[in-house]
Amino acid sequence: MQRCIKLLNRLRPLILKVSQYLFVIGFGVSIALLTHMIQKEYGNPWKKKEDPLVKFRLQAPPHIKAMYRKLVKLSGHQGKLTGIYLFPIFSPNAFVTEQGTVYLTLGLIMDVKNKDELAFIISHEISHVMLRHTTEENEVDNRFKEYHSDMLGLALMMRAGYNPCEVPKLFMRWSMYGGTNIATKSHPAGVQRALYTTLPMCLNQGAQK
Repeated sequence: MQRCIKLLNRLRPLILKVSQYLFVIGFGVSIALLTHMIQKEYGNPWKKKEDPLVKFRLQAPPHIKAMYRKLVKLSGHQGKLTGIYLFPIFSPNAFVTEQGTVYLTLGLIMDVKNKDELAFIISHEISHVMLRHTTEENEVDNRFKEYHSDMLGLALMMRAGYNPCEVPKLFMRWSMYGGTNIATKSHPAGVQRALYTTLPMCLNQGAQK
């Protein structure tokens, strides 16, 4: 009996260590099983949500993809931007999803007059990602975000070698559309955007020539 007690005393540290290891292993297995059950039932909460527009989007033409890649590279946010596509509606509009995908509507493609206008639109949407913008219920906040994206977008397009003095024409044309998605409550009017962004700079350049 005494030998058994002595043996148990000698083995006690080993038994404690083995018990600790078994507890840790059991706890880890339990967490893994619980995580698997949650993911199976509700989906992976850590996985980025899929773009809900995947089923409807169209491939952008090569020249638009090339322009997009050039601007994204200059932005330094390659990891946060996931591509550019066309969206099959005929109202002129552009937007970026929370997944970092830029969309241009078919109506917008038909409306833009030159590569400079197109570069600004793409740069503006990239700027929303660079500035970490999200849609707010407050209309004033959303309009300020649009102004900020306009200014950063202009800087980005100029850095890429495009002419910002084509942008006021785009803004003025949008101001005439009124009922389109371009000039909604969340966006400033085209005239205001022209006055506060590129128009003064371009008028000054014209006066200096």
